[in-house]
Amino acid sequence: MRIRRWFILLLLVLGSCSTNTPSHKLLQTEPLCIKIHPSSGISALTFTPDGSSLAIGGDRDVKLLENNEWVEKRSFKTAERPITSVAISPDSRLLACGTANRASSAPTVYVWERISGQPVAEFRSGVEHVNCVVFSPDGSKLAVASEDGSIRLYETIKWTLLATISENAKKAQRIVYSPDGKYIAARGHDGSVVVYDAVSGETKAELGGMDGEGRKLAFSPDGAYLASATQLFDYFGNVKEGKIVVWDTINWRMCAELRGHTYSIRALAFHPKGGMLVTAGQVKGCDQVWCWDTSNWKERCGIQFYPRPHCHCNGLCFSPDGKTLVGGTTSENIYIWDWDQVVQLADQE
Repeated sequence: MRIRRWFILLLLVLGSCSTNTPSHKLLQTEPLCIKIHPSSGISALTFTPDGSSLAIGGDRDVKLLENNEWVEKRSFKTAERPITSVAISPDSRLLACGTANRASSAPTVYVWERISGQPVAEFRSGVEHVNCVVFSPDGSKLAVASEDGSIRLYETIKWTLLATISENAKKAQRIVYSPDGKYIAARGHDGSVVVYDAVSGETKAELGGMDGEGRKLAFSPDGAYLASATQLFDYFGNVKEGKIVVWDTINWRMCAELRGHTYSIRALAFHPKGGMLVTAGQVKGCDQVWCWDTSNWKERCGIQFYPRPHCHCNGLCFSPDGKTLVGGTTSENIYIWDWDQVVQLADQE
């Protein structure tokens, strides 16, 4: 009888995995592939708000590429310390990065003048390495989430510590500001998502629906939604599915649960003009970028691409005008899609 029960359980697990298949066709489009970091993967990438450049974090430096031509303009070194996060100030003047460094006295945050390349600040935040850095929408603060669980706010003139939002944010892996600057959302190691008042540090919401691990978190450009990716495990502890949970920001209730990726979701990004959420993850062993319509949270289209073996899409970002989508990988390359072409192909399906 016990063997029979285990067999039934196994069938249920396998059956649940097989039902999550995409309802859209994959678009036939070839992205532009550019080698960036010859010896490491892409750890972070973001466009400057003015759209002129793309900042890409690797194992030991941040490279700045000129938009459209995609040639390197400048490289920012971090004393041989791996990059964990990259942020650009709203006026596109400053470039900041967080590093993975547990040495007791070494800096974990670096800030440079983007155009001149001159150092602006170097300081240590927390007692362990930094997981994420992000500028406030008005550029007056830099929020830093460290491995020790803290979220600290620094003013961007003298780079002094203003406040500590949380002493123990469950080891926040990712933090994001809401577009209006009122909230800071944090994603923890354990899958928890907590929303804080960006000024007082008061906890505004502790969000449910995240029953697995994951690091990705993003507000929609109008601030109406907060989305986070997670991975679900089967009875034996293996990853069986990736999903995205979406909450509305009026009452912080879950409004959508997006499924279909059959493994971890490594990246997500909202289109800057609204209307679309893109996610990157595996489906039956192949990396795919999926596009979700935010009006009904249905799949709009999918894009399949073939990075190097054992390599995956590790980050997604749109250019500020929404015309370009860039994916960073766990190898040395970035992939660049013409978004207008993607939309045209989707409309033909």
